Amino acid sequence: MPIDVADAIDNRLPAEAPVSGHEAAAIFCLPLPVCGDSSGLPVRRRRTAAITFSSANAAKKKNITLFDNFHQERIQPVNLTNEDRMRHMFVVGATGTGKSVFLSDMILQDVAKGHGVFVIDPHGDMVESVLSRIPKNRAEDVILFDVLEERPVGFNLLEWHTIEERDMIIDEMYQAVDLMYDMKEAGGPIFEHHFRNMLKMLCGDDIASRPNFSPTVLEFVRCYLEADMHEWLSARTAEADVKDFAKEIDRTNCGDIQLRARAKITSHFCISASAHLWLIPHSQKPRNSSLFLWVCSLG
Repeated sequence: MPIDVADAIDNRLPAEAPVSGHEAAAIFCLPLPVCGDSSGLPVRRRRTAAITFSSANAAKKKNITLFDNFHQERIQPVNLTNEDRMRHMFVVGATGTGKSVFLSDMILQDVAKGHGVFVIDPHGDMVESVLSRIPKNRAEDVILFDVLEERPVGFNLLEWHTIEERDMIIDEMYQAVDLMYDMKEAGGPIFEHHFRNMLKMLCGDDIASRPNFSPTVLEFVRCYLEADMHEWLSARTAEADVKDFAKEIDRTNCGDIQLRARAKITSHFCISASAHLWLIPHSQKPRNSSLFLWVCSLG
């Protein structure tokens, strides 16, 4: 028996109808979207949109693929150029959201394309994952620098070749200490004064004047505690501010207890920040390993 749609919507079914309006509505039950697709009905929990970018950049071979964009049955890779990567990237996410997997995928793409990659992993988990997936044709190009190796690779933080390079090393070391300890609260201007000038005296300003001496961070404490070494270093520097600082240290050793205490604090922060037990075998080497320098020169 034909039924008018308007009457059905208003629940005004004829008396001779086999079912009521409520019963008719219950004949067909749509599945609840609980665990993915059900009975061939795709479940969409969010809206999608097509990615828009320059087709010229998409065709470059130097790009790496970040992820794929899915929209209306179309899959479009989302790429990133090397020029954009050189402006730095910051990957943020909670634990277990895939940060390491994302970075590993980028690294392996570079490796597959024959590019050089320098990976620094304090934890080691990501490096192990990458090493297990290195292509056979790049296996001979892999160089692993492990600080826990029995035969350490020379890594001297204080090795320099120009005055500008020496000053940059000192700046970077102070910034590293400040980042770990917040030296505005823990140190102050006197700490920075001691830190910078003692490192300048330890590194020197003329390599030729000290041909058989290569300073390392482990000599930093000796500059304060051993008068002979302090005198030997101060006699071989030509910088006026460093000479004035050396005279200040001489006054400290003659009885100024307050400055001596500050000198101990300065050396403590430097050594604790740059010479952990597992770094000592590497940092006590007077020269950086030729292998390490060669890897860095590859670019």
